[in-house]
Amino acid sequence: MTEQVLKHNYQAFASRPFMTAEKTLEIDFKSIVLAPFGNYYKRLRRIYTAELLSLKRVALSHV
Repeated sequence: MTEQVLKHNYQAFASRPFMTAEKTLEIDFKSIVLAPFGNYYKRLRRIYTAELLSLKRVALSHV
């Protein structure tokens, strides 16, 4: 039963809470850490994975 609930309602559980501090600091939910789950978050995650978490970048950070 739990699997069915999570399978059909995953977006409700995947999103992050809206915090007034982000709005006050003019970040406006643009960071990947607190961005609500959706197309914008998916694009940011794809960019972070390709650019910041590539094997070359990770190897350079350990030098």
